[in-house]
Amino acid sequence: MYKSLIILAILAFVSCKEQSKNSISPAENGEKRMPVEANNGNGAGAPSLEEDGKNIASAHHKSEFLEHPAIAFDLDLNFNGKDRFDARITMLTNSAKIHMDKPDGSSLVFTGENAYLSPKTAINEDARFNMFSWPYFFSLPYKLNDQGTNLRAMGKIQLDGEEREAYKLTFASGTGDTPDDWYIIYLNKNHTIHAAAYIVTFGGKEQTTAEENPHCIVYSDYKEVQGVPIATTWKFYNWSEAEGLNGEPIGEGTLTNINFTDPSPNLFTEPGSATLIE
Repeated sequence: MYKSLIILAILAFVSCKEQSKNSISPAENGEKRMPVEANNGNGAGAPSLEEDGKNIASAHHKSEFLEHPAIAFDLDLNFNGKDRFDARITMLTNSAKIHMDKPDGSSLVFTGENAYLSPKTAINEDARFNMFSWPYFFSLPYKLNDQGTNLRAMGKIQLDGEEREAYKLTFASGTGDTPDDWYIIYLNKNHTIHAAAYIVTFGGKEQTTAEENPHCIVYSDYKEVQGVPIATTWKFYNWSEAEGLNGEPIGEGTLTNINFTDPSPNLFTEPGSATLIE
């Protein structure tokens, strides 16, 4: 499931997306807007897809979120009853740089250009995956109109006992490490994200193969942090387009100690003893 998780997880930070391994600017600072359907909308008299994307961003208070330089939180992930990943994550709110401190004393750092694991003696298991996938899941509400994204309205679809507005997120060729990934995003009535089904082509997996094993992350327990709603519980499920969520959760993540911060620039520089993650 773990590698089956990454979404392009190379976030727009690298954004999955790791946009050509360059730092990513927020939409308000010149991001390319998502394409819209003919006549600038998704049907006669219907709002444009760009406007739909703005509504989702507004529901998540994106403007207020981006007013802060960075955000930090503790992430505890468990899958199939086993500990999967724990770290204190600090990231710029525009996703351009990331720093993770793990309980074993090792760190993961994305400088905006390169990713590092420190110290050199640290075990490099799933390091690049962890570096980008979890921050991307966190940042998904703010990434829907990044450069290279395409958002398509799918109408209302049943999920988790409710008819929900749904959108399919795809990526232009050459966007990040995994442009063949896709998401189906389901909304709550207030336009915050309830869930996101996804496939993972990370590691060179063919799209058709990845589509044989899709999953879904469900966001819940939204709490306001300085006026910004943030989901503090993530649950992962097996998923199919025909049936939606399948069975009991296969994984769960909890976010605690969430706060906006203004970290030292040194936090995102290459560590003195580190391995380049490629």
